[in-house]
Amino acid sequence: MENIAFLTGIANDFDVELARILSENGYKVYSRDTGKGAEAAGFVTIINFDPDNSESIGNACQELLNNPGHIDLYIETADCRLEDDKFAVFDDVDFDLIKLTYTENVLRPIGIFENFLPLIKKGSLKRCCFITSANASINQNTDTTGYAYNMSKAGLHNFLQITKNKLVSQGFSFRAYDPSLSRLSAEKSGKSAYYYFIRRRGIEGRDDEPNLKIRDAFGREYSW
Repeated sequence: MENIAFLTGIANDFDVELARILSENGYKVYSRDTGKGAEAAGFVTIINFDPDNSESIGNACQELLNNPGHIDLYIETADCRLEDDKFAVFDDVDFDLIKLTYTENVLRPIGIFENFLPLIKKGSLKRCCFITSANASINQNTDTTGYAYNMSKAGLHNFLQITKNKLVSQGFSFRAYDPSLSRLSAEKSGKSAYYYFIRRRGIEGRDDEPNLKIRDAFGREYSW
């Protein structure tokens, strides 16, 4: 059975590099075009849908269900950080900005994942990967601004923890990955992501799949 990877969107150079590496390593890659699809056209099959329209998402799921019929590696690439997300603790809160960021980083990913879950169940790997930030970890965070982004990623982590608790007994496994693009190139981060996404987690020979951690592109792990 052919290995299938599905990226929820190709929006930046990291997404393009990750898709290219997956393709070069034997994966048939599908993705929604969110801005960089043309650059990945040679190694990605574009399957577009409206993330706010359940019928549109359902049609995309049906298309993949017809062929290839399953998803082995599911990668949620949403990573919305708005330029105006700079208010500090004593500033007025921009609720519209928070709502938009939360919608992009949490609500839409949840809706897309729920719709594509039956396809992931049919895959052999059942690996679910989500792009995040180590700074959304309460213990790791050193930011003094950017509350909307970090709050949204913390919300995503809560969803992942609950979902992992439900699905890990059914053979599912999860990855939360920080691309670390401010310190590393898209090419190197994409390669690091690829190896983290396809391999099992293990510590000193012990299977560590049931534990959910954030890992950055340098291999460092962070707790929620």
